[in-house]
Amino acid sequence: MIILNGGSYYPESEAIDRYWISRIEKNAPIAFIPSAAVNSQESYFEFFHANMQKYGLSNLISVDLYSDWSDIKKAEVIYIGGGNTYKLIDIMRKSGFGEYLKKERDSHIIIGNSAGAVVLGRDIRSSNDADIIGIGDTGGLDLVDFSICPHYTGRQKPRLEKLADVLGHRIAGVPETSAIIIDDGISTIGPVYYFPETSE
Repeated sequence: MIILNGGSYYPESEAIDRYWISRIEKNAPIAFIPSAAVNSQESYFEFFHANMQKYGLSNLISVDLYSDWSDIKKAEVIYIGGGNTYKLIDIMRKSGFGEYLKKERDSHIIIGNSAGAVVLGRDIRSSNDADIIGIGDTGGLDLVDFSICPHYTGRQKPRLEKLADVLGHRIAGVPETSAIIIDDGISTIGPVYYFPETSE
């Protein structure tokens, strides 16, 4: 199962969180990846830990992709946090974690929040972020067959319409309290907007 969160945390994300939490045991290991954080990874993990405690979940580990990330293989849930999308895809490539995720996608519940959702799509130019890395290849991990724009408010519509034409595939505009769920088909929590526009 893959969940693409538009960019919210508890309490705004409660409906999204409860969907995947209903699939696991309370003691299931959950790995949080704060590597896209523009500030402190430690404080980001503390924030996430406090969020998960609202649901009675405490078996949490913080995984730093800039270091040894092998503990992630033990996790039932991999939760990829937000931050700068370009920074995140860069370290996912350099660390080998991106390739691991593509090979082992069926071994974990994968949740991407904001930038963490964007990297799971086809191209990261759909993000709202600046390229602070200067990467040439904007391809995502291609775990889903479209690109993702989190924090969608409608203001991004003209840009996404043009970008979808350039990319030649769909872009999903996902508001902060919405999510796309890929699990024996595709469903949504809250509204999602596709470009080019479709009836979905």
